[in-house]
Amino acid sequence: MNPLPFIRGKLRERRAARALADAALKWWEKIRAGEKIGGIAELKRRAGFQEFENNFIGHLTRLGIKSAHA
Repeated sequence: MNPLPFIRGKLRERRAARALADAALKWWEKIRAGEKIGGIAELKRRAGFQEFENNFIGHLTRLGIKSAHA
C-alpha cells in the first residue's frame, strides 16, 4: 500500500482537476457579478516585484520567520 497516495496516481489527478474546476467557477462567478478582471496594467501589478515582495514578506511574518516590526 502506498503510504502517500497523493504523490502519484489518480487520486492526485482528481484533486488537481477538482481544484482547477473550483478556481474556474470562482473566477466565473466574479465575472458574472461584474468584477473587472483587469487589463495589462493590473496583470503587471499582480505579477510585479513589489506584489511578490509584499506576499513573500507576509508569509514569512505569518510563519514567525520575520518580525512584523523589522
